[in-house]
Amino acid sequence: DWSRHTIEALTDYLAHPDRRVRFEAQWELARRHELDTLLALAINAELDSVGRLHALWGTDQILRKDPEVREASLQKLRPLLQDKDEVLRAAAAKVAGERLDSGAIARLRELLSDPSPRVQYFSILALAQLRDVDAFPEVVGRLVSAKNKDAALRHAGVMYLVSLRDPTKIATLRKHPS
Repeated sequence: DWSRHTIEALTDYLAHPDRRVRFEAQWELARRHELDTLLALAINAELDSVGRLHALWGTDQILRKDPEVREASLQKLRPLLQDKDEVLRAAAAKVAGERLDSGAIARLRELLSDPSPRVQYFSILALAQLRDVDAFPEVVGRLVSAKNKDAALRHAGVMYLVSLRDPTKIATLRKHPS
């Protein structure tokens, strides 16, 4: 019964070696609506990356159900888009897209040139979910530079193009050399 554990114990469990323990702790903290605790853990660069990732996911669980705290929380999560850990940058991009964080658009565009293909993938998907029409040249440029060798990036690019809902913009690619 995870409801018997203290908040301190649950936060420690977020970095536990057993994934099942980490998830149970994450879900319990989210169930308790421990948003401030999860946010503080997620953005603390001195903590274990795995624990921070679970804290980010727990925060996202709360944001899905509580739109009143969404904007302030997303603003606090934006620094994760610049985190040194590529997995956290990618996860933060995913959250920004799924929670429609328009304040993250500029950074998401910058992440198109991130050295990590995982980060690029989630950035393109986030820009698609945010329907950022202005990112069109950057997304196309990223896809061209991938030389059609990365199926995940190609998928993200397709999702981005579909999100545009602008056949004229897509038609401009008809004569594109790639």
